[in-house]
Amino acid sequence: DIISYIVESGFKPGDKLPSIRTLAAHMDCSGLTKQDMDLLQRSDLFQGCAPQAAARAAADPQCELWEATPGDALFGPGRERRRFCILLSGELLATQPAADGHGLVMKRIEAGASFGPAALFHGHGDNAVDFAVKARARILALSEPLLERLMREDFQIALNYIRFLSGRIYYLNARIHSISGAHTERALARYLCGEYENAADGDTVSVRPSFAELAKRLNMGRASLYRALDALEGQGLIQKQGRRITILDSAGLKAL
Repeated sequence: DIISYIVESGFKPGDKLPSIRTLAAHMDCSGLTKQDMDLLQRSDLFQGCAPQAAARAAADPQCELWEATPGDALFGPGRERRRFCILLSGELLATQPAADGHGLVMKRIEAGASFGPAALFHGHGDNAVDFAVKARARILALSEPLLERLMREDFQIALNYIRFLSGRIYYLNARIHSISGAHTERALARYLCGEYENAADGDTVSVRPSFAELAKRLNMGRASLYRALDALEGQGLIQKQGRRITILDSAGLKAL
């Protein structure tokens, strides 16, 4: 009933309550439990907000509750992609679309996690990520206009959204650095292995004429080359002294 909703949503004396229409829409249509509301309160978008913020958003007509089972398409008729979504229960897989229909799994999404911002606030139609249902899922999906209105009305929600996006950028940058770093290390390792086979000075390879020229030869920047050298040295594969590089583990270099 209305009293239970008010108590469970955390409203306090003096707080402005939603309209009767909004209350009715929430109680009759949202299908959210107290456990759902507790999860929303801790979610990326609503953490640190007043208790009623998540309840008001969930009660809004532009906020929908989706249910999906393994094999279901998450987006389709009646479910537009331009939504900020919070997974209430179940499990999803974020995948890189592929022509053969078997996308590369990029990330596992578990209850409480948010997803979907890459489809918002831009004019591009395509989305670089698909979502597959791993375990029966319940999803709260906020429309772009609703999200914009929430951020205008509550700075904490806007700040949370910025923090969420910043976290995603940091994660992606780390992934890119990891991938590019592994590539430069392998390229350097292949070069050193080749020089090692022809080395006239035992296990020592001399870099001629300079590291700058070597970076150009390997098609990488000098900073990337130095990071790769430090990485290989940190793994105990080489030892660097000026322009002289001693190969400590040729088998390890070849295995990269």
